[in-house]
Amino acid sequence: MRDAVHAHTALSLQADFDQNLHLKTNQVRIIGGQWRSRIVRFPSAPSLRPTPGRLRETLFNWLGQDLTGKVCLDLFAGSGALGFESASRGARAVIMVEQDAAILRALRETLGRARGLASRDSSR
Repeated sequence: MRDAVHAHTALSLQADFDQNLHLKTNQVRIIGGQWRSRIVRFPSAPSLRPTPGRLRETLFNWLGQDLTGKVCLDLFAGSGALGFESASRGARAVIMVEQDAAILRALRETLGRARGLASRDSSR
């Protein structure tokens, strides 16, 4: 009986982990700039693989933390992590290219929320 309880607990923990892993793969956190710590959510898609935070951190260490006046081209935008990260760090313009309609809608929704945050922050 004890082994059955242990096995059930292990399966339950694995299910919780799998569920949380699924939730975490549908969001990324902005790691720098004015929107630091904000969450970007995006729909599930088999081909979508967001750029991990550690890789984004390395990229922006190479490019510089302040992108004021720069233009960012985010081809295969997907989650939008690179584009929104660039905008958060002051990029003058960010161009995101995405062919999946559902993902494009999510990017536009995130952009709308980001614009709302920017106008709210500038009015303070």
